[in-house]
Amino acid sequence: MNEQVTQAFRSAAYRNTKRGTVTTRVGHLRYDSSIELAFIEKCAADSDVLSLTRCAHVIQYVDHLGHTRNHHPDFTMTTAAGTCICEVKSIWTVKHPDVALKEAAAREQGHDYRVMLGHKVGNGVEFGPP
Repeated sequence: MNEQVTQAFRSAAYRNTKRGTVTTRVGHLRYDSSIELAFIEKCAADSDVLSLTRCAHVIQYVDHLGHTRNHHPDFTMTTAAGTCICEVKSIWTVKHPDVALKEAAAREQGHDYRVMLGHKVGNGVEFGPP
């Protein structure tokens, strides 16, 4: 693929990414993708979820190439059972080798870290562990 076609593809993919803010019973939140919006809506509908915020933690990890990186997880979710960090992934993005490395680093640093995998089902999205 030549560079011009690659740039056009990246621009189109970026334009199609759903971004915005939404206010629900769990908070006013920014989302960076349609799958994040679906996760926010699922949490808002779940009476066990007391709050959901954008995650303020920065997780330092070593990527699959050996470089030290900073990871900014998606959300912090609080329920009666406690608080956890949630990283929302699609079926395509969860396969990247750094996803497991980020999770391992977060756990080593003492965080309850969960990768929430969104599966498209009909017109909606269901979430569960990868």
